[in-house]
Amino acid sequence: MATTSPARIDDDLYASAKLAGGVQSRSASQQVVHWARIGREIEASASTSYKDIGEVLAGSRSYDRLS
Repeated sequence: MATTSPARIDDDLYASAKLAGGVQSRSASQQVVHWARIGREIEASASTSYKDIGEVLAGSRSYDRLS
């Protein structure tokens, strides 16, 4: 069985996770974990650079344009 550790997240992220999680029948915590796993895989991807990720996070590039 997986163990958990407490983590602090800001209120805006929690609210977003709660809304998005509700659509997918996930709790806010489960949604944050889901997003973290996606982020981990994107960062580990050989076809996506940190620069590309940074541009998406900064809003200067569309996520849809990542290869």
